[in-house]
Formats: sequence, structure tokens, C-alpha cells
Amino acid sequence: MKIEKNEKIEKTGKIEKIEKITLTKIFSLDLKDPIIVEMKENNKKDRRFSLFYKPLKIYAFGSTIDMCLKDFQEQLYLLYKVYTTRGDQDLKRGSRIQKNKFLNMVNITSSA
Repeated sequence: MKIEKNEKIEKTGKIEKIEKITLTKIFSLDLKDPIIVEMKENNKKDRRFSLFYKPLKIYAFGSTIDMCLKDFQEQLYLLYKVYTTRGDQDLKRGSRIQKNKFLNMVNITSSA
């Protein structure tokens, strides 16, 4: 996991911290290509962090960067297991598309 720090100016003029995090593995899943997510600090007062991974429409939240990242990894792993363990006949068209996204992002030799 690689973390890059930078700052971004919001429309309101406030500066928020952005962490770019590169993931090559989600628990026991080896990813074919790294996933790059941007995590931001939402509120200086209570230090809540969030991230959104657009390709799979996954939102994650946490009171620390580590908790936010853990939430993301748990969601991605759970969705991977749900979609990839079902037969295509049991899935609607949109779910089959999601299943293929998951299958194309993980090395088959991964032990899930």
C-alpha cells in the first residue's frame, strides 16, 4: 500500500487533506492492477474520513484513515464474494456486469 499526501482547495475555499492510496491487495485477493482511491478528511472537528471508489460505486467512512481504508476493503471483499460465488443464471444483467468487473480485477490464483 502506497500513500501520497497532498492538499486540495474546495469550492468553499477551505483546504482539505487528500490521501491517495494505492492498493495491490484486498485481504487475500491479489489485484491484477492497483486500485487508486482518494481519501479525504471531511471535518476537522471530528476528523471523519471518507473515500469513494467510482468504478464499483463503493463509499467508505471512518474516524481514522486506517478505519476508513478497512471499511473499504471489507466492503470490496464482501461484494467480491457475493458476486463471484453466484452463477450467472442467478444474477440479473447489472449484477453480471459487476461480477465480471470483480473477476477482471482479481488474479485467479488468489485464494479468496
